[in-house]
Amino acid sequence: MESVSLIDAVYSARLTIAGLPALANVQAAQTLVEPTSDPYAIPSSSLTTLSGYGQLLSSASRSADGLQNLLNANSNFAESSDPAIATATATSAATAGDYDIVVSQIATPQSLVSGYFTSRDQNVFSVGSFDIAVGSNDPVTITLTENEGLIAAVGYAWGSLDSLAAVINDSGAGVTASVENGTYGYQLKLVADATGTANTITLSANNDPLDGGDENLAALAFTQSQAAQDATYTVDGGAVQTSSSNENIGITEGLSFTIEGTGTTTITVASSPFVPTDLTSVTTAANQLVQNYNALIGTSAQLLAVGGALNGDTTTATPLTQALYNATLADYNSGNGALDSLAELGITGTGVATGPLSINSGTLTTAFGTDATATASLLTKVTNALQGIIASYLGESGTILTQAKTVEQDMAFLDGQAASNYPNLANDIKQYVLEKSLASASTPTGLPSISVFV
Repeated sequence: MESVSLIDAVYSARLTIAGLPALANVQAAQTLVEPTSDPYAIPSSSLTTLSGYGQLLSSASRSADGLQNLLNANSNFAESSDPAIATATATSAATAGDYDIVVSQIATPQSLVSGYFTSRDQNVFSVGSFDIAVGSNDPVTITLTENEGLIAAVGYAWGSLDSLAAVINDSGAGVTASVENGTYGYQLKLVADATGTANTITLSANNDPLDGGDENLAALAFTQSQAAQDATYTVDGGAVQTSSSNENIGITEGLSFTIEGTGTTTITVASSPFVPTDLTSVTTAANQLVQNYNALIGTSAQLLAVGGALNGDTTTATPLTQALYNATLADYNSGNGALDSLAELGITGTGVATGPLSINSGTLTTAFGTDATATASLLTKVTNALQGIIASYLGESGTILTQAKTVEQDMAFLDGQAASNYPNLANDIKQYVLEKSLASASTPTGLPSISVFV
């Protein structure tokens, strides 16, 4: 009688369930050939493949979420009816609607001007020091030392208007100094770097008769040319509000405006697809796009490499990688022909599907300067395309889970707990084992739980 191994019996049962002729009638009395290995052992290659699908699924989910967050993060935009009065910015937290802004006064910095001098580069000041303080900041000492330090280094005769302006600007005192050519001669002008009444300039010396600080301040004879003042404005006819700065004044959560002049304007907040309006937002978005792409492509490349868990796979990682790569090379016709591809934004790959993307910041800046709207629109189109491709591989009916479940089903044919799904197969195998009394055959222990696919 022809001998049949236990492994042959397992596959005979599989063929029977599939409606195909069996290798042998395993219920007949036949000569036993003891298997050389446990026929119920789950192939290590199957477990490796399942692990690979799990890694790919996790990475794809993270990248899809990252791209979706990028699209959601800039879903609001703000427009001003009169940008000469105010401009505005909005985040996704802002509430859509109209906000009427009336600006009655802009914030200004204090400025001081000296008396007149006949020359800007002649030595007119003494060796000595005096202090400059802006608002509540600690005073900064300005020191004039003959032929030493900053005064000599700037290339001017020490103690001149030009050299004094250079020393002040290099001191970090919070003021900007310049030499102005006025109607009656040259003047030293000091302007506070910060606006508002809280940022006035204070000049002082130590009253030491051996120090020329008092003498120099007296010679400069500063007077105020512009007072520091706060901005004043109202929102929707409410109470008058003040701000020491003209920039990033909050209206409500997620909405702020910058004062450009006095008058009335209406700021409208509306929802829109991702449309960043400034270079910083565009640069951030471009980097986030590249980072999410590279994270998924990097995982896929490792899985597909020689020795990787999905090496040789043609159903999931390979087509997903190729589809994402093709999306980065595609032409996204914007209608004006100027910015249609990622390469025109300085975002390029290595020339292979499993390679990362990189950004040339100079090219991106140039593109934004040429057409800011087209730059933002192109980034939006590509982000949507990438997110859509990844999403098609996710979910219960997505390719990754579908393939993973196929591997699980194949593994179940050698799993003792397959009785619930494959009762005939399980009973045939168990009956064969009992009849032949294989002492070396262990009771099947079942398929390990792989929760990521549950």
